[in-house]
Amino acid sequence: MTCPSLKMNWMMTNTTELREALDNVQRIAIATHVDPDPDAIGSATALGLALRAMGKDIVLLCDGPPSPRSWFLPLANEITTAVPSGFEPELLVALDSSDRERLGVAAAPLLEAGIPIINIDHHVTNLQYGSINIVNVESSATAELLVSLIDALGVEITLDIARCLMAGLVGDTRAFSTPSVTPKTFAIAARLVEVGVDIADIVDRVHTRMSFDQLRLWGLALADLHLQDGVIWVSVPQQGREMLGVNRLTENGLSSLLLNAKEACVSASFIEKDGGQIEISFRARPGYNVADIALSLGGGGHALASGCTIAGPLDQAVHDVVYRLRKHVIKVSKSTGVS
Repeated sequence: MTCPSLKMNWMMTNTTELREALDNVQRIAIATHVDPDPDAIGSATALGLALRAMGKDIVLLCDGPPSPRSWFLPLANEITTAVPSGFEPELLVALDSSDRERLGVAAAPLLEAGIPIINIDHHVTNLQYGSINIVNVESSATAELLVSLIDALGVEITLDIARCLMAGLVGDTRAFSTPSVTPKTFAIAARLVEVGVDIADIVDRVHTRMSFDQLRLWGLALADLHLQDGVIWVSVPQQGREMLGVNRLTENGLSSLLLNAKEACVSASFIEKDGGQIEISFRARPGYNVADIALSLGGGGHALASGCTIAGPLDQAVHDVVYRLRKHVIKVSKSTGVS
């Protein structure tokens, strides 16, 4: 068990390094991972607002635009896939990304240039790739971790910042229903509500609202639902998306929905994207661990919620990954009796 005093000293040391690094630069790039979820976008926009309040010049980077469920957040419309011409960042802040590769092509030129990196994350699979690493796996979301950091920077958590942070919390905890939620998580949520955040509205926007096209896509996926050895999965071929006329997509909870099946221990959704890449989202019940499988495939995440993107073809990807998931479920079930 972590000694509280040591944990506090670790946090103070890293926060001091963070403040010193920020004080010495003016132009800062904030980047988050490919196919960003609400915690990624909420954290990036919250930090962006905080740094602007400090008088910093910022650019928000992401390999692909945020999904429509994040469009309501302040600064979401400023997220770009490349550093604008004439803007030369002196520092890169990587958020919610367990490794450099997860930052995608948007941040690649900055990584190649070798500018200092501040790595802020909460994933157990984080590879500590920053010049400064602020990684706390006890935080339910990167947004939760950012609250203490923004406080340490002396920036007021305004309503706009609070809405961004709440979107991250709600997104990564499935509206405060995951095992990662702690009393601290609820205390932070209460503080954000006191600032004026409408938590019901955030939950609705992040988890409930869905486009008609997304529902049609789910219908296509669920028509080809499979369950074997405690593993439940669906796949969506690119041809199916094109048939429905769905060009833009976001997984948005499909793998979580699958885990509602009482017979399932782990779930996976396979979505074929443009270029033949297969986006995979994993979910697991307590006692199982999909993070290791995601990490071995070039992705990352949490024990109970992870993801990755691998090369196709789709049928081969499904076959290979489901085989590994089945082996994991069988092994855990036999050794622990978890079911």
